[in-house]
Amino acid sequence: MGGGLGTVFCAAFKGVKSLTVVEGLGYLGRGEDEFDRSLEYLKNSVSKAKKEKRVFKTKAAAVKARHLAIKNLPGQQYMDKSSAEILVEGGTIELSSGFIFDYDERAAMKSFRGYTEKEVLKTLEGIECPVLAVKAQDGWPVDEEGFMRRVDAVPDIRVKEVEGSHYCHLDEKSHKKVWDTVIDFISEVEE
Repeated sequence: MGGGLGTVFCAAFKGVKSLTVVEGLGYLGRGEDEFDRSLEYLKNSVSKAKKEKRVFKTKAAAVKARHLAIKNLPGQQYMDKSSAEILVEGGTIELSSGFIFDYDERAAMKSFRGYTEKEVLKTLEGIECPVLAVKAQDGWPVDEEGFMRRVDAVPDIRVKEVEGSHYCHLDEKSHKKVWDTVIDFISEVEE
């Protein structure tokens, strides 16, 4: 999500010094013919988003659920237990009955409007600041040709591949490499 919002912000507002995105570059694009299916998806998703949130009796139970849920994501995703702990620590609310995740289910819904890939590319072309795109070796599965079209659209971009999965910036064995890469990039562009 941040890789989409950040690119739109940088294209719209000049004066941003730099942008770093991890495991994303631009919003998810939709095909030209997907509007009808997206509208149906929206109708079905709104009712699902209104359902009661699952309550976990303990924080440890929420961590276990978050850690196991990674297997439901596409590709070969994995996550350290410590990363699940970070996500739970910052993403739950304690109730008298236990803990619930504090995210809005609607944020995970596909937009019925969305951006076409042509619109995503046009947005990326409008970014004037230097961009660092950090891509995990075992990250979110993407169409490599499509990703490279996006990279080619950004006037000033560096792509760095790091060890890890979609949560490489949190996992113990890869987060240091991610942050060193980000710090090196910021040092370079601020010279």
